This record gives sequence, C-alpha cells and structure tokens, in this order.
Amino acid sequence: MLPLLEIKKICKSFGDLPAVNSLSLVVNAGEIFCLLGPSGCGKTTMLRMLAGFETPESGSIMIDGRDMTAVPPAERPVNIMFQNYALFPHLSVADNIAYGLRRSGMSAPALSDRVDELLHLVRLKRFEGRKPDSLSGGQRQRTALARALARQPKLLLLDEPLAALDRKLREETQVELVSLQRQLGTSFIVVTHDQDEAMSLASRIGIMNEGHLIQTGSPQELYDKPENAFVADFLGEVSFLTGAFIRGEPDVTIALRPEHVSLRSARAKATENEFDLPVHYESATYLGANWMVRVKSASGITIKALLSPDEMDQLAPQSGAQLTVIFLRSKMHVLAPDGLASLAGAK
Repeated sequence: MLPLLEIKKICKSFGDLPAVNSLSLVVNAGEIFCLLGPSGCGKTTMLRMLAGFETPESGSIMIDGRDMTAVPPAERPVNIMFQNYALFPHLSVADNIAYGLRRSGMSAPALSDRVDELLHLVRLKRFEGRKPDSLSGGQRQRTALARALARQPKLLLLDEPLAALDRKLREETQVELVSLQRQLGTSFIVVTHDQDEAMSLASRIGIMNEGHLIQTGSPQELYDKPENAFVADFLGEVSFLTGAFIRGEPDVTIALRPEHVSLRSARAKATENEFDLPVHYESATYLGANWMVRVKSASGITIKALLSPDEMDQLAPQSGAQLTVIFLRSKMHVLAPDGLASLAGAK
C-alpha cells in the first residue's frame, strides 16, 4: 500500500498542557485507521489538526505527497464527520447531502446525479425528503456520512461516529461502515475511546495516551502482543503476573488473557508446557455466552479466567474454594520492563 498520510513529529499544546506530543504516523491509502485512547489523550486534537481546524506548533502533515500543515480546511482533500453529525435541521436529507456540492458551484444536473448516487449508497433513497428530526439515529448517521463523502475526499475523518447509537445499532452500523469503505476505497481515520469499535472497524489501530502514540498495529497484533501494560489493559481483559512467580525474574511483568486460563481442582498439576498456581475463588460475572471468573493467589494477585457455562457448572466453585490456575507457558506475554508502572491512566 502507498502512504496517503504522513504525520511527522506533530506537537500541540493548550497553555502549559501538551495535547499532542511529537506524534508521528503513516496511514496507507485505502485503510481504516483508528486512533484509540481514553478521554483527554489528544486523539480529537490530532483529528482537528488533520482537518485544519487546529494549527500544530511544530511538525508536518503530508497528504498524498503535499504539505498540508498550513493549508486552510476548505482547500484540503479531507472531510470530517462530527460526533453530533451537525446536520442542518431545516434541510431535507437530500439538501443536507447536497450542501457542500452546491457551495462548490457544481452544476445542477451533476449535483442531482451525485446526490442520487449517495442516497443509494447509504440506502436513504426513500427518505430524501425527510428532515433530520424525523430520522432514526442510524439514518442521521448515514446522512452525515453521505454528506461527508459527497466531494470525494481522499481522507475521511470520523470523530466518535457511532457514539450516539444504541449497542445493537452500533454493531450493525460497524459492519455497514466497513463494507462502505471497501466499496469506495476512501481512507478513513476514526477517533474513538471504544475498544470494541476500534477492533471491529480498523485494519490498524494507534493507541494514544497523554498526547503520545504508544503503539500501532493490527487489532490482533495489539491484543496478542502489547508492548506495555497500558496497551494490554486498554484492549480487553487481562491479568498481570510478576516474573518472580514464573521465571524467577522479579522485574518482569507478564500479561495473561482470560481465555488462555484454565481453572481446575486444587489437586490439579501442570504438565511440562504449562504453569500452575494455587488460588482461591473470589467472584464471577455472567456474560451470556461465558463467565468471567476472578480468583486470587496467596500473594494477592488477581487472575481472570473466561469459562464456558459447562465449565462453570462442572467446577461449581463456592466462595473461598481452593482451586488451581493452569495456563500454557506459550501464552504468557512478557511486557516492557516498566511493567505495571505503565498502567497509569488506563481504564
């Protein structure tokens, strides 16, 4: 893939507070890239600098080989879809979509054809005459998306695009959004604090914290091989063990995902490729398809295990029951030396 966007050492502060700190990133043509992180980490500020609404103090933004750092928003091959959609309440769906095209001076026949194409693309042809207040949340979201795509930007920026939707509609819209992006081939940059949304949408994710880009990679790479405890803890459930228990290295921290943990009776022993640790049962949360079980070692380390309903029924643990945690040594992921210290600001 060819790089479409190159961000080089971008910095932006508000007063004495750094919002984005020497951030560098390459986004390829035709991909969905998610900037993921907690509130206040700088991801929306970065998005606004890409759109041209904020000016960086240093660094550069290159889009399709052109330096866009100081280019006004209207002259960039970029459009943005805001979290609240920012639809004009007095305009119909069709007129909202046509707004930017009309201002650009597009001829009436071409404008009509383009709006009709977009209405079909987002499945709103039957709703073209409706005003935003008569639409569902999903229909408003698709109207805003069609308007953002109307002028065929090379880069579409989406700020928390699914935050206003309920969970079921959000999941359905995630699938639609990925399908639409594949049809168009337009590069999307999505800002979100929702890890499930990022994992479902993105071909690659960049994890941000306190203005820094901590790690980038595919969803699977970040989940399976986080570089530090912050990334491990931000993406999904995880337990942290010190290396003193397993490798005799007290300064090493090991991340262990719940789906890689087995719980057995107190008499169970590990094989050569496994590790066992005596624990006692603390609590369990029913998740529908599975149970999230929490156990604790004698030294106070909490470990999470994901069990099926059948496994939970067979184990039938009582409060304080003695059990054994068993997991494969190959599933232990060693984190960067800072270990648990890098958890500051996570979840």
